[in-house]
Amino acid sequence: MYRAGLLLIAIFLLGWGAPSLASEAMLVKETGEKVLMQDLKFFKNRPKVRGYVDTAVRRGCADNMAIAITPPFSPSYTYSSWCGEDTRQRALAKCNSWLRKKLAAQNWPFTSGNGSQCSVVIRNMQILSTRALEEAQRYVRVSLHILEKNKEIEILDGLLAYEVPKLRKQEFTLFNADRTAVCEGNVEVAMGKYGEITGTCFGNAPIRSGKFTINCGYGGGCERHMVGNMTVSNALVGIVSKLSKKETRALYPGFPRKFSLIDGSEPEENFD
Repeated sequence: MYRAGLLLIAIFLLGWGAPSLASEAMLVKETGEKVLMQDLKFFKNRPKVRGYVDTAVRRGCADNMAIAITPPFSPSYTYSSWCGEDTRQRALAKCNSWLRKKLAAQNWPFTSGNGSQCSVVIRNMQILSTRALEEAQRYVRVSLHILEKNKEIEILDGLLAYEVPKLRKQEFTLFNADRTAVCEGNVEVAMGKYGEITGTCFGNAPIRSGKFTINCGYGGGCERHMVGNMTVSNALVGIVSKLSKKETRALYPGFPRKFSLIDGSEPEENFD
């Protein structure tokens, strides 16, 4: 009897026999095919959103919930709404409100973000756009500093698309201001040290000597930004986020030829 009591306590504490979490729940695609939520890249890389869905399921609102996301090539954001009246409209309104403020605050130069609207991708555990969930990436605005032999440095607007704001190796795509992919491959996201960039640019040219890090920023406080460079054919390509041209010159006088780690950029699990 004593052992049976201990076993029941263990089952209660460890959760054996407990109901499945929402991350293990099934979603239904447009075709009627069922898929585990955690098998979709969007949810796999967004544990907080999985948690929101878990809350909706536990509260009996699986048939009264909606998830809205921002469009591609815009700042990344997700709003989940469950229970209450018109969850679809609430999710869209909150997502679009956030997007408008973010675009204005960051002076976002990309026309796909300006004027575009959020869309609902999940409604009552039904997937409305499998493609959006499978291709979902996070975007950060960057400046591309391109130095070719016997030429002046050319500085262009761009976007860096990545998978998840964590210090780990992940896929990336680099876009120019026309939203054309110019580089893609893998980057080892690091802080307090250099990570490696591998892949190809400008068609099929391999990236050589690519390195990347998250550094503390300009002006005293630790305002984190991404910085890196890579050699492609006869060009040196530098990438920097969140810094103006003036701030980049002050912080990295030799950029894109060189840049250094900054004191205070200690490794942490997340960089968002």
